[in-house]
Formats: sequence, C-alpha cells, structure tokens
Amino acid sequence: MHEYGSNKIYRALLNANVLNGIGDSLFNIVFIIYAATLPYKTLAVSLASFATVFPILLQLLTGYWADQTRKKVNKLIATRAIQCGLFLILAVTFTLNHQSIPLLLFILLLLIIVSSDVLGEYNSGIGITVIKHSVTPSNIDDAVSLSSAMTQIVSIVFQGLGAGLIVLLNHNYGLFALINACTFLGAGLIILKNRKEIASKTDIDPKKTESPSVQTEKSTHHFFASSWETLKDLRHQSTIFPILILFFLVNSIGGSCEGLISVTLANQSFLWLGNFGNTLAITLIIFSVGMILGALLSNDFLKNWQITSILNVTLFSLVLMALDFTILGSVWVLFIAAFMAAYTLSKINVRFSSLMIQKIDEKHLASTAGVINTLMMVGAPLGQFVFLGIANIINIHVSWFSYGVISLVLIAFSISVTNKSNQSVSDEKTI
Repeated sequence: MHEYGSNKIYRALLNANVLNGIGDSLFNIVFIIYAATLPYKTLAVSLASFATVFPILLQLLTGYWADQTRKKVNKLIATRAIQCGLFLILAVTFTLNHQSIPLLLFILLLLIIVSSDVLGEYNSGIGITVIKHSVTPSNIDDAVSLSSAMTQIVSIVFQGLGAGLIVLLNHNYGLFALINACTFLGAGLIILKNRKEIASKTDIDPKKTESPSVQTEKSTHHFFASSWETLKDLRHQSTIFPILILFFLVNSIGGSCEGLISVTLANQSFLWLGNFGNTLAITLIIFSVGMILGALLSNDFLKNWQITSILNVTLFSLVLMALDFTILGSVWVLFIAAFMAAYTLSKINVRFSSLMIQKIDEKHLASTAGVINTLMMVGAPLGQFVFLGIANIINIHVSWFSYGVISLVLIAFSISVTNKSNQSVSDEKTI
C-alpha cells in the first residue's frame, strides 16, 4: 500500500489496470449469459467460454510484442482507445439487433471481444516493464502483491456484479457494452494524464543503450527465434529455472485440485454442509479468500521464507487434502487445507513474479512472462487429465492416493533443489 500512495507512476498503472480488469470481468461473464439465450446456445456458450481462455494462451506472442514495442506509453494509450472503440461497435450492434443474431454475426462479436482481451494481455506485458523501471527492487514484492490482489478481487467481485447488473439493466446488452467502453476510456485517460512520467521511465531511446549491430539483429529477429532464445535464457537462470520446474509441477497438480474436489464431493455426501452446491461454493470461496489474502498480506510471517519453503507448505496442504479424502473424511480439514494451499500459492505467484522482474533482462521481460504463463496454463489441464482420468478409470480414492504420493515426492524434490542451490536461494532471499 505504501508504494501505491507514494509512487505516482505505479498508482496510475494500477488504477488503469483495475479499470481494464473491471471491463474484462464484467463483459466476459455477461457475454456467456447472452450466449445462453441464443437458439444455438450449446455451441455459443462453448465458444464464449473458450474465448475467455484463448487470449491467455497467446501470452507468448503478446509478451514478445510488448518487448519489441518502442514508445510504450503511446501504445498503452492507443490500445485502450482501440478497446473502447471495439466495445462501442458492440454497443451499436447489440442496440440494432434486439432479436437473436445469426451465428456468423455472433462469431464476429466474439472476435471483437477476443481482440480486446488480447490487447489487454499486451498491455499487461508492457506493464511489467513499467514496474521494473518505476519501482525500487526492495519494494517490488509489495507492488506485485497489491497488483495480484487487485486483479483477483476485481475478477471475483465484478464477475458476480456483472451477472446481477445485466438483470438490473433488463438484459440491455448494448448499454452494458457502452459501460465497458467507458471503463477502457477511463483507463486510457489515466495513462494519458501521467504519460510524461511513465515515458521518462520506459521510453528510452534504444540507440543510447544498444550498438548498431544489436539494433540490426533485433530488427531481423523473428518471433519463434526470440521465443527459443527466451527458453534458453531461462534454462541458464540458476536462480529461476529450478524454481520454475517446481512451480510448473506444483501448478500441474494444484490446477487439478478444483475439479477433483468437485467430483469427490459429488460422490461423498457425508462431507456436505447442507448439500453439494453449498459445500462446493464454500470451498471455492475459501480458496478465493486465501488467494486474495496471500497477495494482500505481503508483510506476514512468510515474508522472509525461501520460495522453496513456501512451496513445501503448499505441497503439504495438498498432502493433507489427499489424506482427508482418503482417510480422515472431515469437511473442516478440507477447508483448512484449501485455505493453506491458496494462501501459500498466492505467495509463490507474487514471489516468483518479483524474482523474474529483478533477474530477467528488460529486453526479454514480457516474453519471459509470456513463456512462463503459457507453461502454467499447460500444467493445469495436464494435471486435470491425469488425476480426473484416474478417478474415472479406476476410482476417486486411488486418484487422491496418487495425488498425495506425488505431492510428497515433490516435497523431496524441492528439498533437493534447495540443498543443491544454496547460493541461488540466498540470492532469492534478498528480494
């Protein structure tokens, strides 16, 4: 919070990102609601749901674009203006089409929304560079913590508000799109108001920092070659790479947690508090609260812990969850384990982001973030495929037993990584 109050550039960036997040969160859920009203609703809802994930899968590309961008502050303003314009088109289209729209027009509207979300990911890539230049290394943890917490709060709160607001507006989707356009306009105006300060930190003339040969190489550098180079750079980051492997593996099993809990609760009524729906909802709320508090409370007792130690706490909570579903059978243990897992996982996200911002060269910072986020996106469905597959092919207890054993193996792996990388860990503790 101190960084938000004292750092004008960071405050402007965070305020703009919050408005952007409100726009994205509000309309993504509302568009799915709209899709459910169409005659071809099964296809429409499926396409709308996938559209919310697709831009995240493109972070490798948008990160590369962000790294190659010059005059970054101009792009931050221009992209918000384009997003505003796209939603104005949506507003007009919905207003002119009161009845059900044909599939082709629906797909065109979906492409507009996806384009806006892709621009949002591009903005996020540029924002990482802004944070690196405008926040001192000692305060990056706090800055990333607050940004992460606000992103999660906006996503949770405004998705719920969107579903309620569209009802209050009598399902006037045109007016709703207009409201969204205003959020993007507001975000752009915030950046415009602070453009000189942001430009002074980010829009550095490359001629002053790069030799002519480097400039020529960059101008002919292709996306795939750059991505491969980013992966190689990550491989040689002695501080980051072992933790990245651990993080990927933990994310793979942690990402399957929600689906496995849902399947288990559906089949074990003795764990219910009233009914299945209530129990699942409470579990997910506890998980969300844990994620938010983990990001907000940056100065808690875990502040000076090594990132591998926090990873072990996350893994221990997953072991506890597996033990609960196979032996203990207590919904209260489930709630405790879910909160522990979410709280510490949020800490890891923040700590790893801070580590990356400080250790990765700014020329590849957004690209590296894109590579890492893409790897994390792949990990979650991979874990779901494995553990939900075991639950369906064999049974739920075998799935949870495997889940717990793998978590224990990862704890041993984490300890091994720590012992072999004492110097790297001591560097990471200074963050």
